[in-house]
Amino acid sequence: MSSHALRFQRSFIVRASISAVRAFHEAPEAITRLTPMPLRIFGAAPPVADGERIRFRLWVGAIPVRWTARYEAVSEDGFVDVMEEGPFASWRHEHRWRALPDGSTEVVDTIDATPRALASRLIWVGMKPAFAYRAWATRRALER
Repeated sequence: MSSHALRFQRSFIVRASISAVRAFHEAPEAITRLTPMPLRIFGAAPPVADGERIRFRLWVGAIPVRWTARYEAVSEDGFVDVMEEGPFASWRHEHRWRALPDGSTEVVDTIDATPRALASRLIWVGMKPAFAYRAWATRRALER
């Protein structure tokens, strides 16, 4: 990545097993449940499997943003999505889960990105609230 590369990392604990967290994140509707802005998937949501691609449009305010991501490094403790088409010059989002001794799970998201378009800068500014929303949505779904 260029010298303008950015890194965002967020972690939280959810009182649920790692298998429940994995199943939640790998469900076809997960991306829409975890994204606070309007999002439409084109076609059927693919399984989270190496090489699969997901295509969607999300709205950043009044700006429609088309995005294609490829899943890779899929394992029992997480996966990576890499943007192939979208507003960033580069985007790599690593999703990791770690089982804790008390039966809960630590969820760790790490994003390395290089902004390009105005939409990418607006998305980046909104990362903290967007990932606070993701933590809330995960806990709401799994801590019942």
